[in-house]
Amino acid sequence: MTLRTFIQVAVLAAIGTFGNTAALAQDPPGPLQAATIGIIDSQFVMNNSLAAQDIRTQVELIRDIYADEISQLEDELRAQEAELTRQRAILAQDAFDERLRVFEGEVDRVQRLVENRNDQLDRAFSEAMGKVRDALLEVVVESAGIRGFNMILEQTDILWAVVALDITDDVLARLNEILPNVQVPVPID
Repeated sequence: MTLRTFIQVAVLAAIGTFGNTAALAQDPPGPLQAATIGIIDSQFVMNNSLAAQDIRTQVELIRDIYADEISQLEDELRAQEAELTRQRAILAQDAFDERLRVFEGEVDRVQRLVENRNDQLDRAFSEAMGKVRDALLEVVVESAGIRGFNMILEQTDILWAVVALDITDDVLARLNEILPNVQVPVPID
């Protein structure tokens, strides 16, 4: 079990078992409630939710726009390189060196632009998917409460279980209902 999964299980168990911690502090000590465990395939939900699919579609559209822009800049660089190669024979060495320095500066600028765009897009994707993960956790807690579970385990950590314990489909349906899409913030330079 990964640390993240362990923390999620602990939080869900605490919420389901203890409810309001202020009330816990006032209650006299007693025996712990027996664990009632549900199961979820959160990766399946994250991959198949409408919001996640929408995010991936938006990111691909943005990526295509960036690719077109970068392709145009690369074409311009190739044309500049060809012109520079042609001018090598007719320019004085110091003039050629200056133009070469300017060209290399332009190449560096385009490389930084590509890296910056990729970083921006990765951050935008992560931010949008974070909203889906937050909503997923809320739906898991809600579904666990409805079904009477005080602990939800990740399906990948379970060797075998009765199908009735699996809340994956219910969670996916509810997540799609409350969060059908998420707007990916378009990175702007």
